[in-house]
Amino acid sequence: MDGKRDHIPDEEFQKWLANERAELNDVFDPLFKGLNYLFVAHGAGLFGAITLVKDGKGSPYNHGITIFFYFFPIGLITAIISYIYFTSARLGLFIRASERYEKTHPNLLMKSNPSTTAYIGLGFCAISAILLISALILISIKARSL
Repeated sequence: MDGKRDHIPDEEFQKWLANERAELNDVFDPLFKGLNYLFVAHGAGLFGAITLVKDGKGSPYNHGITIFFYFFPIGLITAIISYIYFTSARLGLFIRASERYEKTHPNLLMKSNPSTTAYIGLGFCAISAILLISALILISIKARSL
């Protein structure tokens, strides 16, 4: 080491990275699995309610079904917001861990800044979520008028 910063030693960094990922996965995998179930349940419920109303417009059995156009979209929207929250929390923990790693390895030269990469990805995730939430709100409003 001649005073210059070296790249991360591959073996050491890979061990550290595998350990951090395993710890984060132990915490967040059950949460993301539960969120996936919520996405499927609310999406299927919304689809089923729209199909019921569309197919049986004049049926007296459909009276009062519009309440589901409040519950399912709101449930789906909150699941989306939860997904963004848990994703940002996971990224934040990983970024803090990489910053701790840099502090304990002063001759470290990161090839890319993990926080910048994470925030760019999270930004695209947020844009996608906003578009999906907007579409759900519009579908909910339109379906209530069927």
